[in-house]
Amino acid sequence: RTLLLTSVGNEAIHGFVDALRSAAPKWRLIGTDLRPDAAGLYRCDAAHTVPRTTSEPYIPALLDLCHAYNVDLLVPLSTRDQDFFSQPHIQAALPCPVMVSSAQAVATANDKLALFEAMAHRPDLLPEYTAVHDPAGALQALHDLCTEHGAALLKGPGGTGGAGMLCVGTPPQELAPAAGRRWWPLERIERLLQRLEPEDFTALSPDLASLIQGPWPRMAVAYLPGQEYSVDMLSHQGRCLGGVVRLRHAAVGGLATVAQTVQEPDVYQAASDVLEATGLSYTNNIQFRRDAQGQPRLLEINPRFPGTIGLTVASGLNLPLASFCMAMGAPPEPLPEPQIGVRVMRYHGSVFTQETAAALKPQDDPLP
Repeated sequence: RTLLLTSVGNEAIHGFVDALRSAAPKWRLIGTDLRPDAAGLYRCDAAHTVPRTTSEPYIPALLDLCHAYNVDLLVPLSTRDQDFFSQPHIQAALPCPVMVSSAQAVATANDKLALFEAMAHRPDLLPEYTAVHDPAGALQALHDLCTEHGAALLKGPGGTGGAGMLCVGTPPQELAPAAGRRWWPLERIERLLQRLEPEDFTALSPDLASLIQGPWPRMAVAYLPGQEYSVDMLSHQGRCLGGVVRLRHAAVGGLATVAQTVQEPDVYQAASDVLEATGLSYTNNIQFRRDAQGQPRLLEINPRFPGTIGLTVASGLNLPLASFCMAMGAPPEPLPEPQIGVRVMRYHGSVFTQETAAALKPQDDPLP
């Protein structure tokens, strides 16, 4: 089998490539990315830089690779790739199947407002939130939420890894702290914005600038003080086929740096219910936090392999391999029970190359 992986700069590839090579040693991995220094290119059997997905030459470049390597399956790894490859006309242009959920399911998962609307029948799984359409509405919603909950978040509907998220108020001690996150007193934001002229907005930090510049609509969401969970699940059109709950202890942006597998039946059931409502397939990552009463509340869905998929694989669930086989037509097999208590402590790694090899391999690797 030959798999063509897109956006291999995504952190997830490092979590499953070794396990895949062990379980399916004859499979070939062809890596592609826009950037020649994407580390995942050097984890694959062959590697190529490609144009941007939004550019006209992108699909012809993929077609050349699919035909040259006789690709059996195309696997999009990034969030934006899910939106692109879920479109029926893109899939129709390719000579191999694509491991991606339906366009409707992906659009719902990648838009937090659409996701919360799809879960409106389960208010017990949602945090208190308000859709806001301008800075004044956002400030009012943040004021109301901070008055009741002590802290609140302003999020874009499509942000990933906390990019552009504004954290407001005074939360209790963070149980899953994210490095670099800054909390702003609401009063300070209001005073600051009153003094600024429009030309000063570009000097603001990205989180504050997003309050003024949008994009709109956005979401003002109540802060949740409890434990944070990340659930990796295999599914077929919303039907859960197995998975594992991971407790997040620390993170950098949206990437967990310390986490462990845990037995939390209510979180697992909540993730199953969310998958059923969205109709997603293959491996997806659903994130929750507990509220002050201990109820798990939905944060977001990543309709793809998450960066910490390696912890799931280490717990005995090779969800990437199961997803690949299912996407190529194999009937899903029962998954084993995951090992509980498996822990990951993530540190920065490095890929070393010689300058000439680094320049040649991703860009000029000849087609077979």
